[in-house]
Amino acid sequence: MINKVTQSTHFFAAKIENQNSKSNDLFKQTLDKALDSQGASKMQTTSSLSEIPPTQYTMAGPSSSIEDKTDKLINMLDYYSTQLQSPETSLKTIEPVLEEIKTSAGKLLKETESAPDTNDELKKIAMECAITANNEYVKFQRGDYI
Repeated sequence: MINKVTQSTHFFAAKIENQNSKSNDLFKQTLDKALDSQGASKMQTTSSLSEIPPTQYTMAGPSSSIEDKTDKLINMLDYYSTQLQSPETSLKTIEPVLEEIKTSAGKLLKETESAPDTNDELKKIAMECAITANNEYVKFQRGDYI
């Protein structure tokens, strides 16, 4: 019984292999006809690769960094202002916000002074914002809001 299964398996495998070789020959013949009809010159132009152009990236310059830091500082000062106006908010809860404002203002001031290629108007706005933040810190520490 096992012998019959093995023999029939070999028979079917040989038959499938024969069909595959016929279909491979048919494919080869069809491909050859297609290549002959297109011509060799068309085939050469489509197979060559053209150069891929490099991707251009724009790096964020110092002015965009100063602009972002100034915007962040203005938002922090705005938040600080609303906290000062709120009667429910104590000065102890505002102090950490003001410390962060002072730190950000110091970094902005230092970066603005060391950026020679930044727009003059942007520099002026950043400097005024940082100085205003430092003045608010001094007023708070001095006790002007008690």
